[in-house]
Amino acid sequence: MVFGDTKKLFYKALLPILVIVSLVNAREVLVDRVVASVNGEPILESELRVASLYYGLSDRKELIDKLVDLYLVYTFLKGRGAEVPESYINQTVERMAEMNGKTVEEFYKEIYSMGITPKALKDFLEKEMFFNMGLQTLVMSKIENINIEDRLSDKEKRVVRRIKLLTVPREKAHLMAEAVKTKGTLEDMAEVVGEPVEELVVGKGDLIKQLDSKVWGSPVGLRVFAEDEKHIYIAEILEEEEIYGGKTRAEIEREIMLKEFEKEKEKLLERLRATSVISVIY
Repeated sequence: MVFGDTKKLFYKALLPILVIVSLVNAREVLVDRVVASVNGEPILESELRVASLYYGLSDRKELIDKLVDLYLVYTFLKGRGAEVPESYINQTVERMAEMNGKTVEEFYKEIYSMGITPKALKDFLEKEMFFNMGLQTLVMSKIENINIEDRLSDKEKRVVRRIKLLTVPREKAHLMAEAVKTKGTLEDMAEVVGEPVEELVVGKGDLIKQLDSKVWGSPVGLRVFAEDEKHIYIAEILEEEEIYGGKTRAEIEREIMLKEFEKEKEKLLERLRATSVISVIY
């Protein structure tokens, strides 16, 4: 098993490294000691320093507990032949250096002054990759077949459409021909008539009758025209969504998947804790 895409995993990529210097004494001697072990794998003091910057935490117990969970997944997957290619780790270090406005060499000097060696950083990143990508592999397979429809059945459903709307007063009707000739975007037309474009989320019946019938009687992606005594309306129908209890279907799906992911993750960690040998020195 070789883990792949890492682009979503490093949004926390040591951005605090330049602003949380106070967490680590820059003059600290780089001497490691074991602070915990998981299935015979030692967790070192240097890893606490890396984790402190990476997670933005300073509480020692909390950091050790997070590293123990990290090692539980790491040793579990490592024992089953999983691996993270060295090239992925190097690419991540390069991105971290770039995000901090430094070359890799300058970045290494910076973290070394904080008591973190390049090896300690890479070792931590390898385990962080194992943890995130491993959880995705182990947990997502258990929740990917969740029936979302069952979770939505007890919620009030409302269909809405997202539109862009240009409202032109009748006194500017003479400018419409020129605006239409632009054959450009709604914003281009708005510039000609000197009126703003609004972006709205509407349900059936929310608009004036003439416009409402056009917006709901036309397919998504179309531009429609309507008018009344005082205005001319031009609307672009952008998309249609289902709203359940004030939230879109996509939002509810994300919430459900995140909740189930966290639940299955904790179940997995509990099983690993129960079958592992853990020793901690706080």
